[in-house]
Amino acid sequence: MKIKLFFTALLISVLFNTFYSQTWTVYHYPASFRDIDIDTANNVWTACEFGLYKYDGSTWSIYNLGNSPLNPLCYSQAYSVFVDNHSNIWTGFVEGYLIKFDGVSTWSNDVDLGDGDVRAINQDQYGNIWVGGPSMPIRMFDGVIWKYPNNSISGA
Repeated sequence: MKIKLFFTALLISVLFNTFYSQTWTVYHYPASFRDIDIDTANNVWTACEFGLYKYDGSTWSIYNLGNSPLNPLCYSQAYSVFVDNHSNIWTGFVEGYLIKFDGVSTWSNDVDLGDGDVRAINQDQYGNIWVGGPSMPIRMFDGVIWKYPNNSISGA
């Protein structure tokens, strides 16, 4: 009985130490994370109050009005970030602004989608980019033009 109790205690001790011995790293910079995604090179991209941030494993870089072609009306206030199938970084901003960045030097598809903040970005299996937010209708980009899907809702 003592051996069974000993091995039970040992097992609990090992499980407890394994669970609680994990190491977490806490990053306090940048503040106000709103969204996060990771590209194929393991760069961490974050949408924050003061722009788009990139963490390459050792250094934080910021892309904002001061060093990128962001539209001045977006005020660098990023709400969403998404890395697509081609490793492009799509970033949604206040007032319906959206921009695509290749992660190196090319910024494109700077578009004003109208009212509302771009709070969600995703890609479907066909490569279409979908965006939306609390005060804006869902929009889809097929690689050439932006489309407004049918707004009617049907239920069962």
